[in-house]
Amino acid sequence: MKRSILVLCIGMLLSASTVTGRCYGYFGNRLEEVEEKLDDVKDSMDTLEESLDEIKNSLDEKSVGDLEESLNEVKSSLDDVKSSLDDIEDTLRDIERWEMLR
Repeated sequence: MKRSILVLCIGMLLSASTVTGRCYGYFGNRLEEVEEKLDDVKDSMDTLEESLDEIKNSLDEKSVGDLEESLNEVKSSLDDVKSSLDDIEDTLRDIERWEMLR
């Protein structure tokens, strides 16, 4: 499960990074916003990985309270990743609209 989530998130990051790289020459200011959001996603993924490790440890110890807390942290990290990816998508959509108007 941990690997599946990380692979999915890394795939999303790579897709966003590829789009960011292609557009960089044209939309520097807007892309800085995207890069900041990608940094936020990376930070959230690090937190997610730490939380997943805590869950694994909690399962080993069979501590329900620790497990519940770790699951809440994972949910929060996933919400942060989703929010950042939504912001990136909105920014890229704005860039695409702007390019069409040129």
